[in-house]
Amino acid sequence: MNVPIRSVIVANPGGGINVINPLPPTKESISQVEELVGVHGEVKNILLTSTAVEHRGALGPFTQKYPNAVTHVVPGQWTFPVPLGLRETGVVSRNILTLLDGRLGGTGLEVKILGPLEFKSVGTYAEGAVYHRGTKSLFVTDSVASITSDPPKIIMVDRRPLLYHARDYSGEVVEDVEETWKKGWRRMVLFGLCFYPGKIDVTPFGKAIGDARRVPMKGLGKNAVPGDLYPWSWRGGDEANFKSFGDGGLFIPPILTKLIFDREPERVIRWAEDVGSGKWDFRRVVGAHFNNDVKAGPEEFVKAFDVLKGGEGKVMGEDLELLQKGSDLLTRFGVVGESKVCDGEEGRKFGRIKI
Repeated sequence: MNVPIRSVIVANPGGGINVINPLPPTKESISQVEELVGVHGEVKNILLTSTAVEHRGALGPFTQKYPNAVTHVVPGQWTFPVPLGLRETGVVSRNILTLLDGRLGGTGLEVKILGPLEFKSVGTYAEGAVYHRGTKSLFVTDSVASITSDPPKIIMVDRRPLLYHARDYSGEVVEDVEETWKKGWRRMVLFGLCFYPGKIDVTPFGKAIGDARRVPMKGLGKNAVPGDLYPWSWRGGDEANFKSFGDGGLFIPPILTKLIFDREPERVIRWAEDVGSGKWDFRRVVGAHFNNDVKAGPEEFVKAFDVLKGGEGKVMGEDLELLQKGSDLLTRFGVVGESKVCDGEEGRKFGRIKI
């Protein structure tokens, strides 16, 4: 799989830059930051607008590169299994502030906080929507995303995941051409968002091992895939499943609708309507995953949350079966409360996972 994350950097009107959800400070990423520092001035502010580990994990190491910047974090930060403070996770900034609703002085940025939504046992979900009036841009983290049939350019840097997922069965040899890339991309997206796509059949363990030994994978390089395993096959028809949400419009990723947002839908909808109330006249949305620079305004943003009002949403029911099962189990074990919406999907009534 290859599901990259995105950092956003915004220049201050008076000089300096602000880094939203920093990436790990690799040599490559820091060189890109330094290019902007050379043009606009030093890193002034570092914003962590999520409590999710894939975004929080890079904060400490990044602040060690820019210790003079002020760090701002959304409320509700947590670690597991041992509760640790930000400094214990490596944050070295002299000033660490909590992000609150309102303007972030001197930056041209405005913030609206969702949450923290607290789980019953451990953890929270919180996200800060950030508006930049100067470019009419809305920056979000995970709350909405957009996908089209063309793989993002960064995916094309290493096409092996696309070639891997484009196979219909273990021994199939695929060509390294555009049609294959798009086929692999839509299947990689279905796995990344739903974990158990409705159009796959899982291969019994013994047969999967035997297939891997008989027909090693070609074109991916030695040891690219452990044991050359491809333990499923596709029945076809996944184009319709992908198109159910891969039309370029905004949607809420299924894991949020099935496990988090559906526990407190009223609160999430109020936040979305506040963001889209018209006070922020954004014309594009930039998320932390998938498409960048999505042409959308307040109306399109709010509409993406209709699924929390009892609507059907975009994702096909058969692709939600595993998430639905996980939702029920987490409720049963007291990790999260009961879902208040999204409880009528086909996966509860028939299919591979019956409730």
